[in-house]
Amino acid sequence: MLTGVPWLWLALGTALGETLRDLCLRALLRDSGLSTLRVIGASSALAGLLLVPLVLSQPAVIDGPAFAAALLLGGSLNALAFWGYGRAIAQEDLSLVLPLINLSPLALLLAGWWVLGERPGPLAVLGVALLVLGALMLAHPSGQSGLARRGLGRLWASPGCRWMLLVALLWGIGASVDKLGVNAGGSLAWVLALQLSIGTSLLGLSLRNA
Repeated sequence: MLTGVPWLWLALGTALGETLRDLCLRALLRDSGLSTLRVIGASSALAGLLLVPLVLSQPAVIDGPAFAAALLLGGSLNALAFWGYGRAIAQEDLSLVLPLINLSPLALLLAGWWVLGERPGPLAVLGVALLVLGALMLAHPSGQSGLARRGLGRLWASPGCRWMLLVALLWGIGASVDKLGVNAGGSLAWVLALQLSIGTSLLGLSLRNA
């Protein structure tokens, strides 16, 4: 279906879609009075339901036990991460919290090595180091000195930033689990199952806490 479409345009389209989604979610979380569990849960469930026709049109062979194991672990990690993501963007400016996602590749390098046996090369390590440095530089408040105040101190002082740091860690670890799920059932089936798992988990918790 996507044969011949350059990966660059797909990446740019994803970035644009994610930005629009974040703006909409932030507005809902701040103005609607709905809980983070309900807003993020509904968003994930809707994303999964939109994929149903596409998955049905392209059935894939699924390794049931491996897929279920990956979904149990990946769904749990991502449900917590998406909940924390909603709290982060509701509590802090997007320009401050969203760059912190660039810290997730640091956890990904370690998790990929441990879970998948993938050893990063020197260029990969350098690239991740630059992403981490850039994320910390964005937290630098002008007119203050000292390492703690420039980066980690300011991040840790903000509840929204603390949530996003946790999200970055969980998504870095969860990416390795995602790859196991994709290998077991294909990308479409995995994304569908993962989004529905996240959505039903968070919506179920929101009903329980209502």
